[in-house]
Amino acid sequence: MPPEAWLGEWGRWAAVLIFLGAEALRDVRTREISLPVTALVGVLGLLYAAFGGVFTPAGLGLPAMPGLILLAASLLSRGRAGMGDALTMLACTGFLEGTEGLEVLAIGSFAAAIWSGLLLIRGRRGDEEIPYVPFLLAGAVAVAVLEVCV
Repeated sequence: MPPEAWLGEWGRWAAVLIFLGAEALRDVRTREISLPVTALVGVLGLLYAAFGGVFTPAGLGLPAMPGLILLAASLLSRGRAGMGDALTMLACTGFLEGTEGLEVLAIGSFAAAIWSGLLLIRGRRGDEEIPYVPFLLAGAVAVAVLEVCV
């Protein structure tokens, strides 16, 4: 990536990482997200996409896929998978490009699976809830570092 593109990339990823960081802290503490903050970030992401030139159904379709997958999981599981996680991922849609959202979701889900396995090994019950947004944050950090620095 040419150095002049770094500022735009870092700015885009900074928005995602700051938002996910704040929501991860809230999710750990309260097991819920802030709907007003999530809505604000979603609107800002759509504005970013509109001025960045990807505000088309095709341009937003792929980045919205992870949020839609989590939304379907929440609806199909009757709330066992969190609706807040889906809304959080959907709010990031405007800031993500191409398959970045799917990469964030895949890495976050893998990290959550490892964490859950460690909890089971330590003797925790299998039906215990764990906050998911911190794992989305971990996935976003990994994708941002790989994309911007490599």
